[in-house]
Amino acid sequence: MTIVSVPEKELKTISMALIDRPQISDRVEIKEEDITNLAGSMSEVGLLQPPILRTTETRFEIVAGDRRILAARSLGWTRIECFVCQLDDKQTAEIRAIENLERADLSVIEEARIYKNLHETHGMRIDQIAKRMRRSSGIVKRRLDLLKMPDCLITATHKKLISYGVAESLWTITDPDALDYYLSFAIDHGVTVPIARQWANDWKASQRRIEHENMDPMEQLTSPIMRPTYIACDLCQSPALVQDLAVIRICRECAKKIT
Repeated sequence: MTIVSVPEKELKTISMALIDRPQISDRVEIKEEDITNLAGSMSEVGLLQPPILRTTETRFEIVAGDRRILAARSLGWTRIECFVCQLDDKQTAEIRAIENLERADLSVIEEARIYKNLHETHGMRIDQIAKRMRRSSGIVKRRLDLLKMPDCLITATHKKLISYGVAESLWTITDPDALDYYLSFAIDHGVTVPIARQWANDWKASQRRIEHENMDPMEQLTSPIMRPTYIACDLCQSPALVQDLAVIRICRECAKKIT
């Protein structure tokens, strides 16, 4: 875990009753299972890294370490050691962003929300965000664009039901019913970016046909099942229907070991 650099921080023991959760959170959700696992670890080895708090009149607001505080509360702790400092809203947002971007389970949607908060709430330019967060300007811009997608695509991408590349491809389908049709198939059977892009092209072609034929728009859709698409299996290299493929998400190193 990266230790966030905070100016003039002081280690203090703070009453849990005086600690408030962040007013603005970049995380879409915190899983109860994660809190339970963290609490189990803290009960065995203690608190390895103190949370960071900022003073708010007579109370304290969590800057970094929200999950650690939640885990401590679940264990019944009444006091906890924290780094306490004086921070304005912009400094607080930057520190939270840096800590959250270090998380391995951060979704691209949560990453996008971090950049949006810095950009819209605190007036940071895309190039400034990129430099501060050690990202390229192109990555920051692409992530921000994801938040312009329909809610169904944002939710599916955040839950990692589809990749953000697939979401971007399906985004060009502007009819809600057609989008739901293809998205449901992608979630149920898995799909690659090239196939999702082909579905979007098929839909666009159907819109052009609708201009010349008096048919229900949904009847014009090219079914992913009626138009079979084959992809080579990564292990045996034999062709397989896309709907028959099992989709797993693993890192490159594990993929090399399997293949």
